[in-house]
Amino acid sequence: MQNNPEIEQIIDNAGKLAKKYKHQYVTIEHLALALVKYESFEKILTDYGVNAKAISQDIETWLKGMVSIESKTNDTPKKTNGLERVFNRAGTQVLFS
Repeated sequence: MQNNPEIEQIIDNAGKLAKKYKHQYVTIEHLALALVKYESFEKILTDYGVNAKAISQDIETWLKGMVSIESKTNDTPKKTNGLERVFNRAGTQVLFS
């Protein structure tokens, strides 16, 4: 499979969000927020009548409350198994469609 620069940017932004919130892991929630904040995806949501700003605020509130994964060090956040599973299933879906 080829790498898609847009997807790479969204994943990179998810990692930056985890670092911003001082989390030791990059979770599905970080990915969801990075996706909702991605300009072209946000436009699609808005075009379908979805309040993307409200979704962003809700996810940000959730992330602020995730104190159990706060990092005591300044290390780069690691991807969780759940996040890896999302990527594997997405890749499998692409292959079989």
